Amino acid sequence: MTSHAIRHIEAAALHRCAAFLHVLADRAGAAANHPGTWLESRRRAREVRRDLSALSDRELRDIGLTRFHIESIATGRFRRGPH
Repeated sequence: MTSHAIRHIEAAALHRCAAFLHVLADRAGAAANHPGTWLESRRRAREVRRDLSALSDRELRDIGLTRFHIESIATGRFRRGPH
C-alpha cells in the first residue's frame, strides 16, 4: 500500500470520526436546550417498543415487519427499502 493510499484511508477515518462527533454534539445540544422534548421522545420510543413487542410474529409479518425492525422504528431510524 502506498503512503498516499494510507493517508487517504486515515483521512477518511478521521472524517467519519469528525462527522460522528458533530452529530453527537448536535444531539447533546438539542437535549440540553429541550429536555422535555427529549424525555417525551424517550417515552414514545418506550411505548412503541412495548406495543410492537406485544404483537405476535405473524401480526408483525402481516404489516411487513419483523422483530428486528422494532428498535429502528422506536428510535425513528426505520426506512422501508424499495419493494
